[in-house]
Amino acid sequence: MFRIQTALAGACLALASLAAHAQVDGTYTTGTGYTVDAKFSGNTLELYEPSNGKRSTYVRNARGVYEFTNPVNGIAYTMEWRNGTLFANKPGAPEANGTTLRRVGTAGAATPQTPGEREGLERIANRYLERSQSDPANAQAWTFCGMAAMSRAQGGDSQAVQAAQALRVIANARSNPCPDAIPAATWNASAP
Repeated sequence: MFRIQTALAGACLALASLAAHAQVDGTYTTGTGYTVDAKFSGNTLELYEPSNGKRSTYVRNARGVYEFTNPVNGIAYTMEWRNGTLFANKPGAPEANGTTLRRVGTAGAATPQTPGEREGLERIANRYLERSQSDPANAQAWTFCGMAAMSRAQGGDSQAVQAAQALRVIANARSNPCPDAIPAATWNASAP
């Protein structure tokens, strides 16, 4: 009986360890404006940069590091999965040259599952865009709020991340001016 319990405990620890190291698809950000959507599949990591529409496919090497060489300029890049983050660098470059990208929280920022959720986010977006017309002094902030809500209505949150980052800079906003458009997890992840 003791051997079975010990074996079960060992198996549970192994599963917990694997779960802690599981690579997670999602939106990752530096917190300073650079955002990518990451999708892991077998030995590849597909990155999509919403800011410029660029897609890059990284291939995992024998050390578990994902590598990509830009076909346009020949520059090589690496992405490494580290405790729930992505670490970007160039092959052979000092660790200090790299950049950590953290996953944007999904609480409240998930893709709308129903037409009602989508319609609700579209109403929120339109309300902020209307407010940008009636409050010209804060038009830029309200436009970013509207953009974030519309992005979420369309099934993504990368633009909500960018809106949160922009609001922190242009409005010097310490608190989220539009929590119905930018979920708390997204706002918190955008902090420098």
